Amino acid sequence: MQLSYIYQGKGKQVILQEILEVDEENRKSILIQQGIDPDGVQSRCVFNMNETMLPLDIKEKIVRVRSHARAVKSGSQSIGSHVTLCATVSPGPRSPPPLFIFGKLVKVPEAMSDIQNCQQAYFDVSESGWINSDIFQRWTIQFSTWVHKQRDLGYFTNDEAILLIQDGHSSRNNRNIHDILQAENIRAVTLPGALTQFLQPLDVAIFHPFRAAYGKQISGRIVDIRNSQSNNQLPKLTEEQKRRIIVESAIDALQQATTARSRQNAFLSTG
Repeated sequence: MQLSYIYQGKGKQVILQEILEVDEENRKSILIQQGIDPDGVQSRCVFNMNETMLPLDIKEKIVRVRSHARAVKSGSQSIGSHVTLCATVSPGPRSPPPLFIFGKLVKVPEAMSDIQNCQQAYFDVSESGWINSDIFQRWTIQFSTWVHKQRDLGYFTNDEAILLIQDGHSSRNNRNIHDILQAENIRAVTLPGALTQFLQPLDVAIFHPFRAAYGKQISGRIVDIRNSQSNNQLPKLTEEQKRRIIVESAIDALQQATTARSRQNAFLSTG
């Protein structure tokens, strides 16, 4: 299917259905070539990993009482660098922790260690804040380790294949990744770049409600901080405090956006 097909006045749902119908046999062919029975893969064994940028402005609303009048001052504080969230979801009940990538840092801040030690999230750094080949390789090791642990716990059987759906970002072009995944019987399927927004469950049905929930989480935390001050004003936050607000807000928002129903619908809607 050509992308020009999308710009001929058809509704998004119609376009998506046609894409799914056209690509169904191709997707099945890819799975068969990799030794996976497309009709025999259990839903709990299917995962989609994708990235999204996190908004960095910590917005504030300060209400000051002047005599009997209220004046509202609006402003923002920015963390000053890029943060990427890499989420991995499954229609099944278990998914690995998300990965956060901080930009403009040379190492993961020590203040994040308690979150990682509790296995709420993984952390990495890059100059740009975006994922790259080295980070994707480290994530692949983390994902493989998580899958291995789930096999030990009996969530996956020892011989069933795990299906990882991903886009064609250049970071995936790492010759070591195939061996890492193969060792844990994980088969990666890379979607055509032009169609990932229609075929990835995270893009189609998860990231939109996530962003809405993330904004509310940020606002709620800012209100709590402001209300804890005697002058009812938001103090100047340190970079460490801002990172903490962003990470904790994103973790909670992702949980809200990935209910059992939303995850199952996300995968069903993308075939």
